[in-house]
Amino acid sequence: MGILLCFFRLSVFWHNTPRSEALASRAGKVRALNEWLGSKLVKFERVEVAETSSSSSGWGLVATKALRRGDVALEVPESLCLVGEDPSEIAAQFVGLEANVWTECCVEANPAATLPLLSSDGALAGYSSRDFEALRDNARIDAAELGVDFEGRYRPALAIALSRSFFVEGRFVLAPGLDFANHDDLLDPVADGPDLRISRRNMIRGGKKFVFECSEDVDEGQPVSLSYGPLSAATYVENYGFLPSRGAARRASATAELRFDLDNNDRWIDDKTDVLRRNGFLAVDDDENQENEEPPSLQIAVGGEPDPDYFRFQRLNHLGGTDAFLLEPLFSNEIWDFLGLPVSKDNELACLETLRAECLATADTLTATPHTDDPLGALLGQVQTIERNALKATLDWIQRDVDDLDSKEYYQQRRLKDLGLDTAWSADEAQWSGSRTPGGVDW
Repeated sequence: MGILLCFFRLSVFWHNTPRSEALASRAGKVRALNEWLGSKLVKFERVEVAETSSSSSGWGLVATKALRRGDVALEVPESLCLVGEDPSEIAAQFVGLEANVWTECCVEANPAATLPLLSSDGALAGYSSRDFEALRDNARIDAAELGVDFEGRYRPALAIALSRSFFVEGRFVLAPGLDFANHDDLLDPVADGPDLRISRRNMIRGGKKFVFECSEDVDEGQPVSLSYGPLSAATYVENYGFLPSRGAARRASATAELRFDLDNNDRWIDDKTDVLRRNGFLAVDDDENQENEEPPSLQIAVGGEPDPDYFRFQRLNHLGGTDAFLLEPLFSNEIWDFLGLPVSKDNELACLETLRAECLATADTLTATPHTDDPLGALLGQVQTIERNALKATLDWIQRDVDDLDSKEYYQQRRLKDLGLDTAWSADEAQWSGSRTPGGVDW
């Protein structure tokens, strides 16, 4: 049975205009939206919202003048923006707004058919390591706590918050006008990501503003875009309802998400948690998790060789036995640097086997049968294929690294070398001989 989609009549979310009439009047809405944005002190001289073929939604920002990379394309007063610690806070604010042309256009521009959040109660499990159903279930709880209708109000508002807000200086921001900037696969997801192109600055006449700088040279009449960032395929689908199809964005998204926890029964759990805290590894709310007896965790996206953070975290996690001395206060200022390189063969093997086990376990969960007869089903099938390939690439890399363990240099070897004790004693020279092979002595 295919995934059943619930196509919301988003055009009546805040008003009673029939959908056919809404589509027929899109050009009028675009003009009204630009006028509304201009009236709200949005610096809007170089761009405007327009109908565009570069986005599946049919909306986007277009240059009204030629722009160069780094030019300020748009400025939005903070007082006009919705700002929160997470998208759910943005959604709660959005449902409380009085209807205006901006809220109506936000609703109409959302890709209802391809957002997992907006699907019906059909099963979403088995396609990804990400739990798409958890977002929907948590949204129901949030809507109940707010006393807001889930189907008709809160769920579409959360979809808007996920797909149209940006993470700027530690907070999520939904900025009118800026939220119509579309993604471009060909832009560098790291160098041209939203966190580098959107900043919060002082206004000349007081207050703050969010400033959007161009990621590339743009000719008059061309789309003004940015990269949504180096996100996993599952994140792109969950937040935006599409997958990058080319360029650096496609390569960056070809990953599967995995989660790892410190062993809560480890006799050194407090020491290891302290190491993570002192080195800025723990998120703000991880201290609260510790109070609730939840161990520190790490989430990574894999698609071959893992991020170096994985090895730092797991080398610490598996630190024990004869390696546990590194947790002594004597090494408190150095241990984070030590963990950046292999500690011991046993420790490194444990890190690799932990990753192998999680990859295999995750691959075993990707069992859903893709249904290509609807847009979301087809998209989830692509995510499943991407994640299976990413996990296989990671497993292949793990095996190569396991085979290479004997050739790695471990902590004791590096320490002896630093102390000049890595060579055999030469009685003839009455000194340590540099001519001997390091490690050639049977200690």
